[in-house]
Amino acid sequence: MIRSLVFPGLGQFYNEQYIKAAIVLAGQGTLVGFLFYYNERASESTTPLDKEFYQDRRNLMFWWIGAATLLSMLDAYIDAHLYDFDTGPDLEIRIGALNDSFGAGGVDFGFSLRAQF
Repeated sequence: MIRSLVFPGLGQFYNEQYIKAAIVLAGQGTLVGFLFYYNERASESTTPLDKEFYQDRRNLMFWWIGAATLLSMLDAYIDAHLYDFDTGPDLEIRIGALNDSFGAGGVDFGFSLRAQF
């Protein structure tokens, strides 16, 4: 979890979720790029209205970066705890004909879900 705070995507990389790590890194990099862009535009603005608009956008990028960091940390934490979760054949979904439970001689169709813990 702390790995994701230090470097975006490192927690996912440690959990061997390489595609997620790349998505987190690209997303956070994009947000940082927008932050610098809006900061530059705010410093170059000549009118107070434009300056305020770009400063508001820059501040919004800070919030988005914080939210993305927290989400990345939470994802890394959950993945680390569910790493050895059993997803064996005990969990199954079966679709097909059910037993004739009404005694009418017809075939009933349905959905059966069985989970064993």
